[in-house]
Amino acid sequence: MKKSWFTEEKIIATLREAEAGAKVSELCRRNGVSEATFYNWKARYGGMDVSQLRRLKELETGNARLKRMYADLSLTHHALQEVVAKKPCARTSGRAWSPRWSTNTGSPCEMPVGRSDCRGLASMPRHRRGTMGMSSP
Repeated sequence: MKKSWFTEEKIIATLREAEAGAKVSELCRRNGVSEATFYNWKARYGGMDVSQLRRLKELETGNARLKRMYADLSLTHHALQEVVAKKPCARTSGRAWSPRWSTNTGSPCEMPVGRSDCRGLASMPRHRRGTMGMSSP
């Protein structure tokens, strides 16, 4: 999250001054903020005290960190899912590639993953390897 130029105390003090009756335009000029920023602060932090505002900012930074962690783990999970889905199966081991073993999913055969000694695409002719599971434009 972007670091604010203003401390929690300064934001709350500015909002309290406005509640006390000071002109918003004068407060904004004195503190060096636009009126839009002031009204954003008022909508977001109005009625809070300094400790509540600090707690809110701590929770927001923690939430942002957790979202980044989730995004990283989600990408890793999807990459692993793709690798597992593309793992070749035992039916093509030691055999040349044949259209009767292919499916629309791009897997060289129809049997589920069974043995780890399967060669899969290695048993397929090189000129056919790049076209498995791809549709023409």
